[in-house]
Formats: sequence, structure tokens, C-alpha cells
Amino acid sequence: TLSSGGAYSALYVNGKVSVVNCTFADNMATAADNATYAAATVSLGDSCGLANCVFRDNTIEFVGSDNAADVLYQRSADSRTRPGVVNTVLFSGAAGYVPVWPLKKLTLGFTAIQGFDPATVDTETVVQIGEVWTQDPKCRAAVEETPGFAPALGLKPDSPYLRAGTPLWEANDGSGFYVTNALTGNFRCVADGGEITAAAAAAKGVGDWRVQVPDAWGAARRHQAIALGPLNAPKFGMTVLIRCL
Repeated sequence: TLSSGGAYSALYVNGKVSVVNCTFADNMATAADNATYAAATVSLGDSCGLANCVFRDNTIEFVGSDNAADVLYQRSADSRTRPGVVNTVLFSGAAGYVPVWPLKKLTLGFTAIQGFDPATVDTETVVQIGEVWTQDPKCRAAVEETPGFAPALGLKPDSPYLRAGTPLWEANDGSGFYVTNALTGNFRCVADGGEITAAAAAAKGVGDWRVQVPDAWGAARRHQAIALGPLNAPKFGMTVLIRCL
């Protein structure tokens, strides 16, 4: 997608949008030397939320004026909104990987971002509502498919993030997707950062773990074992053989 001198290989978002259970893999954005704005995989507007997604090996080739991010570029910083990234994984094996830039206003939580340390960022810029990790997420080698659903990339059985996610709910009044704010006990809109109390959330159908947003293939999320990214964690099993003498 080309826009105002910038180049975005997957999404250019305007308006209040939540992107949920999606896989973005192996995208390349290329911009000319005189690009005025940016190059990235996704251009975030003022009210754009990413939840339960994975970004693997997405890169930019070149952009002028140092306006570049391999994955997320935030265009503006509306004082009324704060885009969010939750239950999501961003990683790449590329040298010089820059996952997010610039950081104007952002909500982060329950997310693994390779090459990014939220502790170095002004808390007025980034509001952290849950843990943010930087170690290798150990995603599967290839995107997988199942009939009737979009391809998706899941985690390996030895990933450190098989139980790292938080429940995600879709409000019954059309107001968007919500997660818990681990710091306040309230519920936070993924797209714009607005918070509501537990009582207000209950009125929207938010907060009941039995009605969470399912994974990318329609499977119910596992209570207290929510994997980062679009798919449930692999099922673990054990076979015991008993020999009777």
C-alpha cells in the first residue's frame, strides 16, 4: 500500500479498527529515497488495536528521512486515543530489526517483541498493562492451514509464551475488543485505550472467561493457558503402557 510518500506492505489503517487472530509473515515494504513519511508492515492510526496476532520476518528495504519500522509505524498521537498491542508476537531474524517506531502513544501488554525494551521508554508514551517480553518466541517453522480458515502461525511446544496471554473479549454493543488491565483491574479497549470498570464491562458481556474470543481456527481459548498469537498452544499428552503379567 502506498500512501503520502510512504509504503506499507500489509495494512494502512484509518478509523477505529481491531485486527485480531491474524498472521503477517514475510512481507517487504520498499520506499524511494525521497519518501516523506514511512515504510512499515502496518501503519497504525489513532485507534487501531492488534490482538492475538503474530508478525514474523517482516522487513523494510529503505526509506528516506529515517522514518522506518520493520513492523509497526505509528502515524500520529491523538490525545484522546492510545492504540494497543496485546497477546501478540513480533520477531525477525533480519539484522538491524526495528519492530516499532516511532513511539508516540501506545498501549502494550502480554506481548513479545524482539529487539524492544519498554523499560527504556517514557511511561507517558507507552502504557504497559501487562508483561512485555523480548526473548525468542519459538514459533513454528511454517504457517499452518486448516479447512475453512485462514492460514496461521502457532507456537512450538517449548515456547515460553504458551501461557503468557490474557483473555480477549468482544463487547456485545459493538464498542470493540477488550482485555484486562493487570495494573488497575479494569478493562481496556484494545483499539483506543479507553478503560471501563468491571461493572461496565459486565454490561457489555466482557469479563466472562467462558465467552472469550476464540483462536484463529474457531477453537475456544483455554482458561489460564492462553498462548500468544492467533492459535491455541499445542495439546500435550502422555501415553502410558501397562503390561500385565
